[in-house]
Amino acid sequence: MTIIDLYSAQDVDFRERGPSFRWTEVVTPDELEALEWIKTYTPPDALVQPDPIRAPERWESGTWAYMPAFGERRMTAGMPISMIPIAKYREASARVEQVFRAGDVNEAHRMARELKLEYLYIGPEESRVYPAIRSRLDTAPFWFQPVFRNGSVAVYRVT
Repeated sequence: MTIIDLYSAQDVDFRERGPSFRWTEVVTPDELEALEWIKTYTPPDALVQPDPIRAPERWESGTWAYMPAFGERRMTAGMPISMIPIAKYREASARVEQVFRAGDVNEAHRMARELKLEYLYIGPEESRVYPAIRSRLDTAPFWFQPVFRNGSVAVYRVT
């Protein structure tokens, strides 16, 4: 199994789509910098939440392992590739997604606290799906404290 994993891990050029997931997750230099910051400066047991659905084809697996694998932190919700029954994952992801979708920053904060989110991760994909999210969160630094920012990633601590 280790030999197969080592071989598969080298296959980074295969960009085709799987049945409900990407075969290769491309992580940009900005994302790598942000994920390294998360590993270094957030508590090991912190909940760091990217958009739980994230992909353009809604309800596709896009974040199930993104933060745990690359940021080494837990998430509140994410869409898995093959967990059965799927309903509880969809329900949890839909609740978290509402934090990202909320037009009212007060409501976003209330929902984030209710879900016990500690950090929100806004990467390139989140910014693409929710174009106004960073400017909206920036209006309430007392609730969504910016703790990391580079060209395409922002991390907010939920206070």
